[in-house]
Amino acid sequence: MLDFWKQYHIMKAVSNIDLSWKEVTQQCLKAVWKKIWPELCEDVQLPEPIIAEIADLVTTAGLGDTDAQDIEQLVQASGESLNNEDLEELAEQGTQKPQDTSDSDTEPPKELSSELLKRALHQVNDIMDELVANDPDATRSSNARRIVLGGVSCYRHLLDSRKKHRQMTQ
Repeated sequence: MLDFWKQYHIMKAVSNIDLSWKEVTQQCLKAVWKKIWPELCEDVQLPEPIIAEIADLVTTAGLGDTDAQDIEQLVQASGESLNNEDLEELAEQGTQKPQDTSDSDTEPPKELSSELLKRALHQVNDIMDELVANDPDATRSSNARRIVLGGVSCYRHLLDSRKKHRQMTQ
């Protein structure tokens, strides 16, 4: 812990603030402003026919009985809207069939262990720290750090969920 604080300096603090600020969503800002100045913010509601159609589609797809209230809660709980790529990915996941793994000449399945994730994420952080420390253009290095860390955030989320799952099962 002491080594961490010895290596932590104002540029890293500014970089952390920059990364954090870029992760603040519109919904978060609206929620804060709604508490500060309620008259300023107005609630946007989805039209009732759209919610009913979504509920019908969910039921038709065999994903269980869902009513309009469930859909509204899900939409309100979700801070971000799905873009076309997200929707296509979800559609592909839903239509994928399990692959036949009975072939004896296939290679063993790949495994992404928690230890490998920790080591790789640490290496990515070290590389970005080195680039930020030596780049005379702070804006460029900050943007590069944000892009790279954003790109590997799925692995960070995977590692965090494994940690939470491990803590819950202990």
